[in-house]
Amino acid sequence: MTYQVVFCGSDGAVIASDRLEGQFRPDGTIARGNDITKLKVSGEFAWAFSGGVLATMFAEHLSEIAKDMRNLVDEQLVELFDEHRLSVFTQWGQSGPDSTSRVLFVRGTNRSVFKINPVPHTAIERLGNNRGLAGQLTNTASFVFHRIHSPEMSVKALLPLAAYSVRAANFFDSAAIDGLDMAVYQEPESSFRFIDAKPYLDCAGSIEGEIRRVLEKFSFDNQSS
Repeated sequence: MTYQVVFCGSDGAVIASDRLEGQFRPDGTIARGNDITKLKVSGEFAWAFSGGVLATMFAEHLSEIAKDMRNLVDEQLVELFDEHRLSVFTQWGQSGPDSTSRVLFVRGTNRSVFKINPVPHTAIERLGNNRGLAGQLTNTASFVFHRIHSPEMSVKALLPLAAYSVRAANFFDSAAIDGLDMAVYQEPESSFRFIDAKPYLDCAGSIEGEIRRVLEKFSFDNQSS
């Protein structure tokens, strides 16, 4: 399992992912595996992969064809994704589809966000609301993703929000979600770059305390007259 978010704002975009690689036990449960980086960046593009081996293979393939994505409009990007899914799926060589694999893809320049199923002939979703979520979608930390983000927020605010989103998901399921990687696109820069996520991860736990302090400001005496 994993937990990944994209948040786009007024001056750029942030993509974040946990680092834990799960391993399936014979009884079907998931054990903690290795720490890996599930994010990739290339110019104005960044993407995160989750699920099975097929997602990893497709993410690697996107790195190889990144130069072909430059100067394409979004509709052409979707066509390119569709074209290359088939070759990756053929290379994978398994008899059945991988229903868990997803690649969460963001373009910094125009804040476009896509969710790609690497299995050919399945939908490639262009996500609205300037944000995207992948991985453990039913994790109750998704409340943070759906309710707090606004496209008017600055990258400065989106960075701790992304870190807190992944940290909260870890709190609810630490066996499947842990660690943090983040990349940022911020105008006037023209490309995504990785940042040191540790300070944001270290501070993420204190955000809930700050929220509680904010709530105190909105407390009213409820005394009857």
